[in-house]
Amino acid sequence: MSDVGYQKLRELFKNLPNSKINNSKKETILAFGPCAIEEESIVTEIAENAAKAGATYLRGGAIKLRTRFGSFEGLGPSGWKVLHNVASKYNLKTVSEVTDHDDLTLAVKYLDILKIGARSMWNFRLLQECASTGLPVMLKRGLGATTYDWYSTAERLFAYGCKEVIMCERGLASIDSVSRNSIDLSTLAFLLEESPLPLWVDVSHTAGEPTVALNLIDICKLLRADGVIAEIHTNPAIAKCDAAQAIPTANLLSRACI
Repeated sequence: MSDVGYQKLRELFKNLPNSKINNSKKETILAFGPCAIEEESIVTEIAENAAKAGATYLRGGAIKLRTRFGSFEGLGPSGWKVLHNVASKYNLKTVSEVTDHDDLTLAVKYLDILKIGARSMWNFRLLQECASTGLPVMLKRGLGATTYDWYSTAERLFAYGCKEVIMCERGLASIDSVSRNSIDLSTLAFLLEESPLPLWVDVSHTAGEPTVALNLIDICKLLRADGVIAEIHTNPAIAKCDAAQAIPTANLLSRACI
């Protein structure tokens, strides 16, 4: 992003409410859980480990918009009840993706944060309906979206009446094929310093590999990101969704940074 790009964003930021935590010693919020909500017994094991690792949120997808047809697409909206019931046992809050405004009646019953996934960033009907619930909305960067596009969509959410928007960086596809997606550290540093909105980083969808994702958690803490969201599993080999990038809970708990 050129200096012109920075200034353009600064002008946009003036239209957004300042909802960041003004605390130089703030701790990065951790949201851990499975990619997809599975059997309650499995989610319970994962949640127990998430809580031990310092998480305050349990993440998990009930509806998975998969790239490849035939892949596990989640339990459907009923999965949110599983997520809620398990999270409550460990005093965790819940965050999960919503893909259809018709599902919001059930979503608001069981979720603490409504997540707008990368594929839905421009689904304005969904944005409008989520904004009207009164719950915080987590907005993931859209596929191919510029930073200005992404924050303009946050502006739209506030215009629709949303009271709290959490930005979630998940990276962009790049010409390099090493990682799943790439995050521009210059832009990330700029946003963490100057954006008026809280910024979380989805380390799993950026890294696409568990060890790298673990290292990114450390980096996000050093950068004082507002939050980190990561996919973890007690036994990644049996995970029904994105098994290759799930952080084994044993590895998560053994890290000195936790």
